[in-house]
Amino acid sequence: MIRHCALLEFPVVGDSLSRRGWRDKKPIRCLLDRALANEKLNDLFSNSFTEYLTMIASDHKPVLASLEDKIRRGRSCFRFDRRWLDKEGLFDTISAGWDSGVAASTSNFMDKIINCCHAISQWRKAQVPYGRETIEDLKTHLSAAQEDDTASVEVILELTWKLREAYRDEEIYWYQKSRSRWMRFGDQNTSYFHAQTKQRRAKNHIVGLHDETDQWVTEETRVQRIAASYFQGLFTSTDPTDFEEPLGEICMSITTDMNDSLT
Repeated sequence: MIRHCALLEFPVVGDSLSRRGWRDKKPIRCLLDRALANEKLNDLFSNSFTEYLTMIASDHKPVLASLEDKIRRGRSCFRFDRRWLDKEGLFDTISAGWDSGVAASTSNFMDKIINCCHAISQWRKAQVPYGRETIEDLKTHLSAAQEDDTASVEVILELTWKLREAYRDEEIYWYQKSRSRWMRFGDQNTSYFHAQTKQRRAKNHIVGLHDETDQWVTEETRVQRIAASYFQGLFTSTDPTDFEEPLGEICMSITTDMNDSLT
């Protein structure tokens, strides 16, 4: 029903199992209360979130929807665009980027990848822009050509072909961002892919984190520090010494002869 009505769900803070009841003398909990918005409202308040409060004097949790406007995005990282595959000069640019920079004998794999990213970025800037603005521009030119009795058939056909390609590029772009691998390309699917992308972005957005003292933090710089500190502690060794007991529970897969052969 939510998808059919073209609604998007806000990111969630807290336990989203908002309703608690009993069935056969056993407790049950389910997600029954949500905060939803249409696409236009989500564009206006893209940093909004839903908070599930403590359940008091009811079998439902209070739901608090906080509407926040857009936040400034940092510098975006390089992402490959599937629309580039049909553009002339892409593969020559990749080959040139792969062979550029330091000598092939001394460059490593990551250096080549970085060089390719820079080369593709420079190539992309020289291409004719495409997207929603290009589609609207082509539609305007096509409409003017169709109303002009002096316009040739070739001009109208060329504009029609360019508009069709622009629609196809737009659908491929949003298909890639939505990650809805189960749906094939087809007419009027672009809006669905667009909505799926926004919904995935909303679900993946980190509204806040609890710090070491269990305090809820929403400030962006402090959230970044909490996340970095957590993973730094997670991947820092505590220098354990006694391995015999835990390793004794693991069945051996490599025999001594196999180990000698491998080394």
